[in-house]
Amino acid sequence: MLFRSSGPPRNNDVFDTFVAPWLKDRKKTALFMVDALRYELAAELEADISGKYKTEFHAVCAQLPTITSVGMAALLPAVNGHLKLQCDTGKIIPHIKEAKVVTPKDRLAYAQSIYGDLCTMIDLDKLVKQKTIKLPPQVNLLLVKTTDIDACGETNPYDAVMLLPRIISKIIAGISKLEKMGVARVVIGTDHGFILIHEQQAGDQVPKPPGDWIINKERCLLGSGSSSPGIAVFDAAAVSISVDCSHSAVPKTFGTFAKTKPYFHQGLSLQECVLPVICVELSGARKTSARAEVKLSYKGGSTRKITTRRPMIEISAFAQGDLFGGSTEIEFQLEAYSKKEVVGEAASCQHVNPANNLVRLNPGQAIKVPLKMMEDFTGSFEVRAINPETMVNYSTIKLKTDYLE
Repeated sequence: MLFRSSGPPRNNDVFDTFVAPWLKDRKKTALFMVDALRYELAAELEADISGKYKTEFHAVCAQLPTITSVGMAALLPAVNGHLKLQCDTGKIIPHIKEAKVVTPKDRLAYAQSIYGDLCTMIDLDKLVKQKTIKLPPQVNLLLVKTTDIDACGETNPYDAVMLLPRIISKIIAGISKLEKMGVARVVIGTDHGFILIHEQQAGDQVPKPPGDWIINKERCLLGSGSSSPGIAVFDAAAVSISVDCSHSAVPKTFGTFAKTKPYFHQGLSLQECVLPVICVELSGARKTSARAEVKLSYKGGSTRKITTRRPMIEISAFAQGDLFGGSTEIEFQLEAYSKKEVVGEAASCQHVNPANNLVRLNPGQAIKVPLKMMEDFTGSFEVRAINPETMVNYSTIKLKTDYLE
């Protein structure tokens, strides 16, 4: 039922439903194409930004198979009924009508074939880090791309849980930057979810079913064949895959066809296939909040040396212009930097949101938060309280290690 054309909304519907109407009204709109934004991560992201903007949160079904090139193509305009997959030398090549849409450059070219110079693309890192971004005045559609989550899972899966909150904060900062640039609406979509299992167990690797499989992915096969124990084989058309072969096969479990890394996707699980869409109205919709001031200190300023890898950072905050404190919660990143490298971050405690690793406190409150330093780092560093929207430092203190070892 999940993938019938008459069933729930699909990723193929995202552009026409949530982006195109705003473009028709000539309102500047940004479509975030976030690689591997799993549903639960998006829910936490939406909860963070809903305190500042008017938001909507939707669930849609992924376009199969759940690989990046296919899922990203599904987010493009006028895709319904026109997305076809070609199997070529072991690779899946998505096409919309006659246009190949494999890479970000291909996707931009296809979008510009419809919207012309009203459309352009930018990388999230550039959007956040470059001080001044000047869009051509005619641009109404900005495609914002990022592969940070997928790259983190692929290359650094064992640290992914620690790194993901930093990536989510970057998306928040990008939204804030777009508001200042006059963008009226942001739509955040993704290509697929993911599974993160740190240890494969016996039986996690499943044998391929009999058949002639042209495409061999970790959790998906395309070609022709028949089912076998633990494997589901579908007619490709029955699961909305328009491809030049007859069948699609996936494991019924979290298993893979080949021994793999802890992080993977491409299959048919809910974690891979139930996708989020977040709509954010920026124009005139920001909720008012107090301007905040945050102060950091360590041992009351009596020393600059830390003797433990879990130093307690003292934090106080108040809202500017409010002598008696206020009820508006302040949240920020607490991180240690050695030049541009992160060497420490807020450790788990009652004041740290485990979903995004942001410190939260109310104006007028004074707290202590443990800082988790990297095991192999020694030397001088800065502790920074960073606004997750603007990436501007609220406060900074300079410390150095003096471990008792």
